[in-house]
Amino acid sequence: VAFDEAFNFYYQDTFELLTQEGAELVYFSPIRAKTLPDGVKALYLGGGFPELYAGELSSNTQMLDAVKDFYGDFGVIYAECGGLIYLMEELEKGNNSFEMCSLIKGVAKFGEKRVINYVEGEFQKDCILGKKGSKFKGHEFHHSTISLDDQSELDFAYKIHRGEGIVDGADGIISKNCLASFVHLHAASYTAFAEEFVDSAREVITTRLHRFS
Repeated sequence: VAFDEAFNFYYQDTFELLTQEGAELVYFSPIRAKTLPDGVKALYLGGGFPELYAGELSSNTQMLDAVKDFYGDFGVIYAECGGLIYLMEELEKGNNSFEMCSLIKGVAKFGEKRVINYVEGEFQKDCILGKKGSKFKGHEFHHSTISLDDQSELDFAYKIHRGEGIVDGADGIISKNCLASFVHLHAASYTAFAEEFVDSAREVITTRLHRFS
């Protein structure tokens, strides 16, 4: 679990549900740590304020590379809002641009517009968190927009019925075993969350590739 000044918005009951499902939560700092925790099976990159620490995140190239390698090995990654931004190619704020993990091709741009909504949505595709047709609730709160390099080549796991999402009511970008969204999903509103996430982390790499690539 990413947890430091840049990433610190999580629902406590999400942690409790994951623990009840058998997950061992290990915390690390994308700002200061140089490697991922030993033996990690999945990454949870939550919300926060990466724009305030963009320089520190960008300059920690060892951690950026560690996340890239984990993704390249089909490690399970779930990212929400700030976590989504961390996985983009770049973060733009004012006249400054900062390199991020580059797992998702595009740029996160910060401006004055504030998006804040309660969210209702459903899975329109199977992914690491659930099956098509499952419904969930959550919220979105950010001052950024996502400019994607080639939207037509991307798969989106979520259809947003209330709220905005990343683009045109779509959210939850799927890439290999990674799911990245603006939505902060409230796990208590979707009872399969913890089971699906933990089960995905337990699967062997070849099975993950077959199901989600």
